[in-house]
Amino acid sequence: MVLKQILDKLAIYLYKFLKFHGLIVGAMLPMVMASCEGGSEKLSKESKESKEQKVSKCIITKHRKYNVIEFSPQAMKMGVSLHKPSKADFYINSNFFNEKPIGLVVVEGKKINSRINGGGYFYVKDDLPNISVKSCPKVTEFASQTILWGIDDGTLNYSLFAKHHACEKEYRTIFGKTTTGNFLIVASNNKGLVSIEEISRFANELGMVEGVLFDGGSSVDYKFFDKKETVVFKSVNGLIKQIGGIHEPMVYIFGNYQ
Repeated sequence: MVLKQILDKLAIYLYKFLKFHGLIVGAMLPMVMASCEGGSEKLSKESKESKEQKVSKCIITKHRKYNVIEFSPQAMKMGVSLHKPSKADFYINSNFFNEKPIGLVVVEGKKINSRINGGGYFYVKDDLPNISVKSCPKVTEFASQTILWGIDDGTLNYSLFAKHHACEKEYRTIFGKTTTGNFLIVASNNKGLVSIEEISRFANELGMVEGVLFDGGSSVDYKFFDKKETVVFKSVNGLIKQIGGIHEPMVYIFGNYQ
């Protein structure tokens, strides 16, 4: 983990250096297809009132440091892939990894990697996707485990927030559920170098009561689509990763509208 954090920082510094000197153009730019400007980190009275309402369709909102997507678990047919899905309506990188994924990975009912203690899970059982901290059924169609969680039953993970690595300013994502049962994902945009506490608190303010943290830093790679606009973000471009010797994520969660 320490080596990966060092390589993450080197890759990001290399990207900023090349961008500053005008050596990154065209396809080499981070894939941000929608503006991340505008919005506020503070929730308005209207948004606080509306967060308790059931969201039956996918809704994307943009904030100063984050892109946010909320949707009903029934809105998409979801799964787990060992590569980035090229035609999915939605995807996000998930498991931490070294030479192989860390934690449970199940693809189409086949266990690819075994679970470890702690963390949290995304899984699909009987065609129903779910997010859970600390527990996952033994038999699932799909599953992806992360080693970190930020929110459990409405309680923030203060013991995690105090750890040194959690205080580092990194690109981060948190995937969870609201009190209404909707999925809610808060993900860094190009300005979103934040601590785990920052992103967890912001997600909790938006109504997230259960939330797991996926691999961050140079691994952050996601696509949001709400049938009106597409938001795609990749924290470090693939070419820059090749130069810096950084591996692409090994596991993705994906979804397609039903």
